[in-house]
Amino acid sequence: MKNVLRVVGTVLLMAVASYATVNVTSPTAGSSVPSSVHVTGNATMSGTIVATQVYVDGIKLYQTSSSSVDTYLTLSSGSHNLVLQSWNSAGQYLKSSGVNFSVSGTSASTGVTVSSPTPGSTVAAPVAVKASATMSGTVTTMQVYVDGNKLYQGSGSTVNTTLSNVGSGTHQLVVQSWNSSGQYLKSAAVSFSVGTSTVSPTPTPSGSTVYSNIDQMTGWQDCGACAGIGGNGPVIPYSITQNQSSPSMDGKSAMFWLGTGTAYSQALWWKQLGANPGVSHFIYDTYFYYTDANAPQALEFDVNQSLNGYKYIFGTQCAIRGSHTWEIWDNVNVKWSSTGVACPAPPTYRWNHLTWELERVNGQLHFISLTLNGVKSYINRYYAPRASSAKELNVAFQIDGNYAATSYKVWLDKVTLTAW
Repeated sequence: MKNVLRVVGTVLLMAVASYATVNVTSPTAGSSVPSSVHVTGNATMSGTIVATQVYVDGIKLYQTSSSSVDTYLTLSSGSHNLVLQSWNSAGQYLKSSGVNFSVSGTSASTGVTVSSPTPGSTVAAPVAVKASATMSGTVTTMQVYVDGNKLYQGSGSTVNTTLSNVGSGTHQLVVQSWNSSGQYLKSAAVSFSVGTSTVSPTPTPSGSTVYSNIDQMTGWQDCGACAGIGGNGPVIPYSITQNQSSPSMDGKSAMFWLGTGTAYSQALWWKQLGANPGVSHFIYDTYFYYTDANAPQALEFDVNQSLNGYKYIFGTQCAIRGSHTWEIWDNVNVKWSSTGVACPAPPTYRWNHLTWELERVNGQLHFISLTLNGVKSYINRYYAPRASSAKELNVAFQIDGNYAATSYKVWLDKVTLTAW
């Protein structure tokens, strides 16, 4: 059992040596500082420190691979709380005490200003982003982060772009600028929302087979270790509990749970629908709900068809903590391939609507498009299948744990596969 140790100014959340500490040296508690806030601090813990993060008011605004921090953050006027968090190579982490301080006035000569979207606004996708930076030297690079994920980078001191892959819901946007000396500044975090847009569904021909409410069907199969690399991952507790009334859209959702244990553990569930070799075009439609955006490494949604000596694995995943993109499965080379479509952590405490359109054509898998929360992205990727003697059609769902082996739950509802 992991010990919990308390040291001056820190809270140790995983077992580390007693000398471990994370300290904030600037700003100091109770101080009033200009909007370009100088943040410094350092960490000491066992093993090799691989990351130190700066959180302001619960939002991650900066990360470095060093054990020390020395940076400037542009923050809005008012009271703020700052916390440093460090991780070591063993996946252990440690947080500093929160430092309360206030921002008053502005920096006369430096800063990053976001003019679009405005704080608290609700905008349509694609999201228009406009920003400008003023700092010493020559501004060479501007970067746009949404929910901690870099979605844009350009040259110069201004940003005027649109982001097409930000789903509906509430988000945090930060713009960072770099100058020719390697110095950088960040804007204050801008909280905004994306409204749900309407996407016309793909027409389905008459006579299509519709497998409805798959989450309510009996006979789901599962495995833990077999979900790992090479089918030989760590053993970890997991479960499925069906017919959940809350959260639910129709009164009968399915809850998938991954317990604690080994870092990067996984659990896989699938429901066989019976061999149906006459269908080759698929629309996988589901709603999913979860509460902890930091717990999943990835969320995986699959359709599998096997016939005529081949297996067509339409594997898809939102790589939340990896590439931060939607990835699809390369059957032949046995690896994930990024689509380039951004997938930062989907909104929590709400139902996210996901639709994948897929087809088997000319002996290949064709990943046509995905739609998440009303934002449609065309993938148009083709892959070859792999050899198999099975005859099947199924849908599958997999949840992957993070480096801290954080336990979490995901609910699925209204899982539907339309095939023709």
